[in-house]
Amino acid sequence: MNNKGISTLTGLCYILPMLFITSSFFLLSTNEQKIDLLAVNGIKAQYAAESALERTIYLLSTETFIYDDIKRQADGSFITYKKTLFEESWQEDEEQLSAAVYLHFFNYEDSYFTLNAVGNAGGASKRITVYIKEKEHKLSVIRWNYHEE
Repeated sequence: MNNKGISTLTGLCYILPMLFITSSFFLLSTNEQKIDLLAVNGIKAQYAAESALERTIYLLSTETFIYDDIKRQADGSFITYKKTLFEESWQEDEEQLSAAVYLHFFNYEDSYFTLNAVGNAGGASKRITVYIKEKEHKLSVIRWNYHEE
């Protein structure tokens, strides 16, 4: 009797599950790498947004004429006033990063406004909103909100 056919089937019964397990481990490891990279890029995007916010708050608190001009322009707006205050883009480790900060008044009389910062890094995006009250050129941060973009 010829056992070559049975040996081939037995070999395939062992090899196919091994191939399946190996390919599963390979896919799992590549997905883990993608998740790790996305997490790192999310942290970079958050740092970029925070850095842009800090620069903008510093600029508004030290250069009071900038805020006065914005307030004067905003008082003439009927609905809401939104202005881009800061935009920056740069390369880091062969990766494009960017950040932008937008000012949005929501109470003209009491000088309440928000600064919205958006940071982008390698496909990840983070947004931070800071609620601020201005009184006699002193900025008071009311609250920070962190958002997934």
